[in-house]
Amino acid sequence: MMIEELINDFISKYNDGSWLSAIIISVAIIAISLAIYFLFFRILKRIYKRSNKPFLKEIGKKFKTPGLWLVMIVALNIIIFSFAPENQFVTMIIHILKLLLIFAVTWILIRFINLGREAVLMRFDIEEKDNLKARRVYTQFRIIERIIIFIVVLIAIAIALMTFERIRNIGVSLFASAGVAGIILGFAAQKMLGNILAGFQIALAQPIRIDDVVIVEDEWGWIEEITLTYVVVRIWDKRRLILPSTYFIEKPFQNWTRVSADILGTVYLYTDYT
Repeated sequence: MMIEELINDFISKYNDGSWLSAIIISVAIIAISLAIYFLFFRILKRIYKRSNKPFLKEIGKKFKTPGLWLVMIVALNIIIFSFAPENQFVTMIIHILKLLLIFAVTWILIRFINLGREAVLMRFDIEEKDNLKARRVYTQFRIIERIIIFIVVLIAIAIALMTFERIRNIGVSLFASAGVAGIILGFAAQKMLGNILAGFQIALAQPIRIDDVVIVEDEWGWIEEITLTYVVVRIWDKRRLILPSTYFIEKPFQNWTRVSADILGTVYLYTDYT
């Protein structure tokens, strides 16, 4: 029924015969948008083949899909605002397109953050023998990347929710009673926020780094992954020990590669007296 209503409203709006022009212009807008999109990535591909720079190839890989989403959403927004008649169904479509636009922009921002981290880490080789500096940079940028992505996603969710009128009204009410809401949320998310702050502290102070050799909970292993809330330790027998980030701030542990990639070990030789 909604689609029939939309078609009828469209016909009544362009009852003078200009509906054909509206359809042609709409198709032209989509065609031009797709042409610009494909032309941009075609030029980027040619530049990559000539210069052979991996950085340009990463741009093509990371932004091809979200770029297509963004181009199509923008084109549809232009068409809807220009030619669609005003009714309840069109209003719902506009709202969906707003949410999709927020999603696409957030997706592209996350890809930009990933690209920035990879551009920096390309200069460092964590596989080299003396990799202390590389491990320090890897640890900092991976945790900082996760922190920035967390903030971007949180802001995007907040903006998306604020597009709903009811939630916006609730948000205003919560803002008016921010003191009480803040206390409740503080108690509810105390552990999670503690782990996030611990992850941020690990990125700055670096008591551990990626690929550090550590002894935790009487287990020997390597730091495999550091996230905002937990740390993965790869045990020598291929098991994985998952620990909260606060563990490495609050409890003692052994870090055998804190200042150097060299490892000292103890060897006991039991021999006969002769």
